[in-house]
Amino acid sequence: LIFLFKRFSKKEFIICLLLFTSGIVISNINLEYAREIGNLLEHKGATIYYNIDSDSDPTLESDSYNAGTGIVINEGGEHTIKAIAIKGEDESQVVSKTYTVLIPYTTAAALQSAATTTETTVAVTFNDWIVTGVAGKNAYIVDGNNNGVLVFTDDHGFTDKDHVSGTVVTTLVKYNGSCELKGVKASDFTTVEQGAAATPVEFTDFSQLTSAYQSAVVTLKNAKFNSSKLEDANGV
Repeated sequence: LIFLFKRFSKKEFIICLLLFTSGIVISNINLEYAREIGNLLEHKGATIYYNIDSDSDPTLESDSYNAGTGIVINEGGEHTIKAIAIKGEDESQVVSKTYTVLIPYTTAAALQSAATTTETTVAVTFNDWIVTGVAGKNAYIVDGNNNGVLVFTDDHGFTDKDHVSGTVVTTLVKYNGSCELKGVKASDFTTVEQGAAATPVEFTDFSQLTSAYQSAVVTLKNAKFNSSKLEDANGV
């Protein structure tokens, strides 16, 4: 999208470019993770003014764009930004774009609650999550609470004991009862480095071993085989 406005004194056009990111963006100021949804290249001396979800056009009374902070939206859903470049008495055309803003999930438990059999685009922030195992296209990853998710991707690039940090946009789905993230690769993250293995979660009562611990490393105490069935001390 391009701003065009005329300086009548010199009869020349000054061009300001409004460079938008893609239509799906992440912005969540409460998690201290904010991405510019508009990266505006201002012509020297011109000021960009904008509004969000407004029926009217931006004016000199609207918020001015700051390239250092960008435009932050902390509410998920669709939002429309309108912007205009102004220099003295000269004004550009008003340009607008609608974005789908994603608020990142930050725990595996939240992802497990949100997952359905219908694929959904989500944002996920990994904060030192740990890879507990790798098998072909599958990578098993747990958060700090030892709740986990399954990553299903060709050539995902993860290895056992990787510690993963960063925010990604991916596809969430429940497949065969498992919470699955599709298309995630190690190269998508800010940090992927080797570290300590995940701490095992200890269970003596198997009834507590729920799907929340998908991908977790567990220790089963006082377990025994009863024929072909593994049971706890209570026969569960």
